[in-house]
Amino acid sequence: MIVYLLPRLHVQALERPPQWDSLVQQRQAEIAAFTWKDSRPLSLWLGDSHVELGNWYDLFGGAFAVRNCGMSMASIRDVQALVKSIPDTPAKTVVLLCGINNVLRGEAVEPSAKEYEALLKEVRARLHPQFLVVIAVLPLRQNAVDARSQEVNKRVSELNARLKELCQNQGNAFFNANPTLVDSSGGLSVKLTDDGLHLNRKGYQVFASEIRKSLPE
Repeated sequence: MIVYLLPRLHVQALERPPQWDSLVQQRQAEIAAFTWKDSRPLSLWLGDSHVELGNWYDLFGGAFAVRNCGMSMASIRDVQALVKSIPDTPAKTVVLLCGINNVLRGEAVEPSAKEYEALLKEVRARLHPQFLVVIAVLPLRQNAVDARSQEVNKRVSELNARLKELCQNQGNAFFNANPTLVDSSGGLSVKLTDDGLHLNRKGYQVFASEIRKSLPE
């Protein structure tokens, strides 16, 4: 029964509070006011809950000077708004992971890809990173009787194909860790998620181990 109810839980989780714009502004203010003290080359991580909920510094064993600028429930356009709040600090690496919220809200792939293209342009213009890494959107957990998660994962795959194309055209790195995170159905492995959408502790460990292959030392 829990498996069948998971798609409904996903929908409820995406219902933004009425004060959403104020929450975005609050997060922008937090990011703008943050003082970076690590003298090593900065690695900025931007995205939705998959980014915000990750304890990246510990996941990488302190190997990178990671600054987490994620925000749960953020769309691609929201992430672009967060980019605008980052102080003009040189970043060696910018890592982007977002898009699942656009898909879950029923947005078509092509408009989402256009928003991502605008996000990439904003990152390049404002942050001037030496390395820009786009992480493929993560799928949902799915099963044979869950038509909605199957459809969502189909559109996730289509969006990832467009993001890969964008990165190839612009000279950005595109990294797809999904093959190590999915089961035989093509959905997020039940061992790596507790709610069908977000990674659990083991999921983050597997994810970080794969992502590290794409990050410059």
